[in-house]
Amino acid sequence: MRALCALMEREMAPKKIGWYEGFNGRDSLFGFVSYAEEIPVAFFEVMPSLLSPYSIPKSLSTALISCIYNSHDSTYDYRSELIQLSVEECRKRGFGSVEALSGKKSPFPNGLASFFLQNGFEDLETVDSSVIMFSGRDDIDLLIRNL
Repeated sequence: MRALCALMEREMAPKKIGWYEGFNGRDSLFGFVSYAEEIPVAFFEVMPSLLSPYSIPKSLSTALISCIYNSHDSTYDYRSELIQLSVEECRKRGFGSVEALSGKKSPFPNGLASFFLQNGFEDLETVDSSVIMFSGRDDIDLLIRNL
């Protein structure tokens, strides 16, 4: 996964930086970082679904988890705690639901769908089927957690 992330970083970093710059300081993109002994070990990024670059249904009342990551070097998985923090923040910001894109068999994007199901999400729909991943063919699902 690290090699894939590094490859994506080299190729996608300029595009993502440009995408971030398009926010022009708006307070619509938010997230959390977990630290262990002052070292970042996990992070989480959320945005209004209306700002999503993905071909998904968009709504004023829906937030989208655009990125969630836990360090492979960490023995503890911090993502569930980050989801809880994000759910609380989404409620404060007036969202009625949070969505995430996830693979059924592949951890890309955002981890396995089973992880989100274990954290109170429901499978909403398959948005792309038969996507070719390093692990083979996979479906990308849109999952939702109503707040």
